[in-house]
Amino acid sequence: MRVTRESAFAVTPGRSYAVYAITLHLCGMWYYIINDDDHSWPIWHPAPLFSVTDGRLPASWKYAYHRFDSEDQIPLISFPEWADDWSFYERLLDEDPVALRVFEARRIEVEDLAAQGGPNLRLVP
Repeated sequence: MRVTRESAFAVTPGRSYAVYAITLHLCGMWYYIINDDDHSWPIWHPAPLFSVTDGRLPASWKYAYHRFDSEDQIPLISFPEWADDWSFYERLLDEDPVALRVFEARRIEVEDLAAQGGPNLRLVP
């Protein structure tokens, strides 16, 4: 993915977004959020677009480091089903029923934590 100053991202300034995963790519941090494109799955966005309004991570999240070859290595922080299985995101995009159920449960968990004032990484563009 090539990102330039002209790249457009479907986010609304001032709106709060929950984060579902964090990764590093192209020497920068990226957040997976459900943006304004009406998709039911998270899309990655460059961190410099956002200010962090709540930096606490859910207790269930994990760190993983996926090494595919010497030049293709990807760190990921997310809920265990995604962190432990790099193919989870592909299956989510392919609308695999199990991946959709898992993500919906984790999305509700993140929203419930926010409603209760619990740990919930949130951003505002």
